[in-house]
Amino acid sequence: MLPTFASEKVVRIGVVSDAPFAYANEHYAIAGFLPDLHAEISQGVNQSTQLIMFESRSALIKAYQEGQIQGALVIDPQLNEFPKASRSKELLAMPVYLLSRPNNNEITDLSNYKNKNLGLLADSALSEQLLDEHQRPESWKTYTSPAELVNALAASKVDAIVLNQASVAAQLRKIGWHQLVKVRELSQKSQLVYLLNQNQAPLKLAMNEAIEQLERSIVSALQLKWGVETSDNDWSITSITLPLSIAFLFLIVFGILTNRKLKAEIKKREAFEQQLAVLNVKAQSERQQAQKEARTDPLTGIDNRRKFDEYLNSQIQLFNRKGNVFCLMIIDIDHFKLINDEFGHDVGDTVLKDVSHSISEIIRPYDELGRIGGEEFGVILPDTERLEAFGIAERILDHVVDYKNANYPELAVSVSIGLSEVGENDSTDAIFKRADDALYQSKENGRNRVTENHQSYSGTAA
Repeated sequence: MLPTFASEKVVRIGVVSDAPFAYANEHYAIAGFLPDLHAEISQGVNQSTQLIMFESRSALIKAYQEGQIQGALVIDPQLNEFPKASRSKELLAMPVYLLSRPNNNEITDLSNYKNKNLGLLADSALSEQLLDEHQRPESWKTYTSPAELVNALAASKVDAIVLNQASVAAQLRKIGWHQLVKVRELSQKSQLVYLLNQNQAPLKLAMNEAIEQLERSIVSALQLKWGVETSDNDWSITSITLPLSIAFLFLIVFGILTNRKLKAEIKKREAFEQQLAVLNVKAQSERQQAQKEARTDPLTGIDNRRKFDEYLNSQIQLFNRKGNVFCLMIIDIDHFKLINDEFGHDVGDTVLKDVSHSISEIIRPYDELGRIGGEEFGVILPDTERLEAFGIAERILDHVVDYKNANYPELAVSVSIGLSEVGENDSTDAIFKRADDALYQSKENGRNRVTENHQSYSGTAA
């Protein structure tokens, strides 16, 4: 049930709940990439607006049609579902991919899917366009959210899906599934736009002007903060090989016209195209795997030091430019060398994986977790002051100490934590050193505790 407002001066704009784009945080406030981006744009608009979140796109559409909201901030909206609404300028353009599983190497184009199960996003202008272009095949299915779409592919309910880069990357992070191949990039782009009722024409004009003046560096920083990926420079094989394939086909046609060996040339062409498709898919899969490994810790599956440092740098830049406070934790497993010596390195590796999992269960979806040393982890808490961060650290201590190893019930595990909040004129080295010094104090004062600016909390006894 939507709240009622005594004043109509506030323009209500709907968004769909879909982390990291938008979600309700622990304080029941709307957080995510879209609220942050909307806040940046609203600074240049002389009109009060309020974001209202809906569980699904269909619920948002219904609310607009019933007059409960006056606009929406959505990806690829269908205008016919938003009566008397018009689009703003584009805020973000995202590449759209045909995605499949590795065992579907023979599929290279949407036209090959007319008799196969293809998944599309419901209530999407892009999906409607593709359905119309291909005479609405009966085997093509629509799903109400990106999560349902990616899960359908993971569960083999469909042979392939069509989805934009940002949405698929977000969903894969949520479900931890990486057995996916980008078959090809489509010519269409997914677009993030505002839709506003025609009664809000002045607001739309103001927003268009604010969008034009918005610095791209700010948008890029927000994308990095929330993990909203809209490009992949390493996936270049499609753009390189497709023109080569077209050029080759022209040569074949020329040969057919000149030497009249029609059947032989067709067989050569088909063989070449089949080999090219297999090579494309293989190269894309290898490139994706290499890119993932370059920023992922191979043991725990979380981000490595390189990716963690990139994120820390982006948060420092965002703080220096906009004042967005964040906190850094350094977490070290207590007596880890003794664990390795007494129980063996295989058990030590299991402890590393289990502790990283325990930390990820406590931190929020938009927090950054990385393995930054042998038995050392780092956590970045965006838009978080030290008191709130201290509480999160306390929960991590208590959760880790509850760890049990089924094969070694006598094994006790705890961690020590150093916490630091970003300050004026901070650098990555400065905030990291403060957190490292605080970690040292936690170790000196008995371990299994968090320390920040001389505050200390000791966890439950291990």
